[in-house]
Amino acid sequence: MHVDVAKKESEIAALRQVTRTEKDILAEVRALAVEYHQLAGKPLGVTGEIGEFEAAEKLGLNLAGARTVGYDATDGDGRRIQIKSRWKRDGANWGRVSRIDVSKEFDSVMLVLMRGNYEVHEIWEAKRHDVIERLSEPGSKARNERGQLGVSQFMSIARKVWPLSDDGYMFSQDDKSSGKSSGKKVCPECGHVFWGNGWVGIDAHWRSKHEQVMPYEKAWPLLSSGTYVGSASS
Repeated sequence: MHVDVAKKESEIAALRQVTRTEKDILAEVRALAVEYHQLAGKPLGVTGEIGEFEAAEKLGLNLAGARTVGYDATDGDGRRIQIKSRWKRDGANWGRVSRIDVSKEFDSVMLVLMRGNYEVHEIWEAKRHDVIERLSEPGSKARNERGQLGVSQFMSIARKVWPLSDDGYMFSQDDKSSGKSSGKKVCPECGHVFWGNGWVGIDAHWRSKHEQVMPYEKAWPLLSSGTYVGSASS
């Protein structure tokens, strides 16, 4: 039986194109963005999309629809999160966070910092009222009229939520000891207390600490539904 090899290879290539994931596509976009910057000396304009995808993947967020107003993602508790992104090839002189529209409804703002080939360097999160308070401080046209903060200014009112430090995120001892009583999410395997009222950082935490117990993809539905039973659950 004669087999048309060229046709078969074409069919296989087409199938691969159909089954490519968003992550696969963004990997190509990153490479193109870096190449474009080298040629044109300016960003390609995909920093926001890459940053949103990375924040969702690393912190277990659910990305909002394309026409959602005011926020880009929600966490396991439904908190509405605006996601801002900055990319610098050398990871220096980050500049300003893009405009934050405080007239829209959101609960917090995340800032994704990327460098090199669009690898995530750090992710910071600030609560809504802290952002509004800082933007309202007099003395800066960028803050007061354009709704922009310098990256260092944003960091001063935010908490780093990725990557993990050796003992988890930035919590005081009071935060850690009162996690369950205050309604904060607590890792059922190790007792780690997550910042805010949701599972911010659960993806990175689980993959680095408990992937050998259960893969994150299987654990997340149980964690988000409150049905996971671990060594620290009792």
